[in-house]
Amino acid sequence: MHIPLVVYKSPLAFESFPRPDSSFEGNVREKTRQLTGAPEEGFIGQKHVTLAVTLMIDWAAATNLIASQVLHMPLTGSVGDKDSWTKVRSRLSRIKKGLSGYSSKRESFYSSVSLNQRLGSHFWLPPATSYPDIKAHAQQAKADAASLGANYI
Repeated sequence: MHIPLVVYKSPLAFESFPRPDSSFEGNVREKTRQLTGAPEEGFIGQKHVTLAVTLMIDWAAATNLIASQVLHMPLTGSVGDKDSWTKVRSRLSRIKKGLSGYSSKRESFYSSVSLNQRLGSHFWLPPATSYPDIKAHAQQAKADAASLGANYI
């Protein structure tokens, strides 16, 4: 299974990422591409938003403001205001900055399990938690062995 690492840089990467509700995401991607201004009420209903969906919306949006406005809708179910868009835009910036450190190596260097965990994480995290680390294959094997109690690593 191919999992894109730098998802937000390539439209083709989204075609290979496994998604449970691809019709929703495809529809949002196309509608976001066509936006030239703020989305209207009801543009998207409230929905669980993962990092993969977040990065897809960011890639499809013409501007950062449009991306934050579109993201605000499924997160809260409303259009929002300038302050709430700023919070979403700030979180989006931190998400992309957190992923940028992983772009120096090939995608195949990283474990697809850890990529799925990271990209499947919810946009907003509970207090005092962080997004799962993206691990190399060797790190993932070691973590798997430790969780099984094996001593072969």
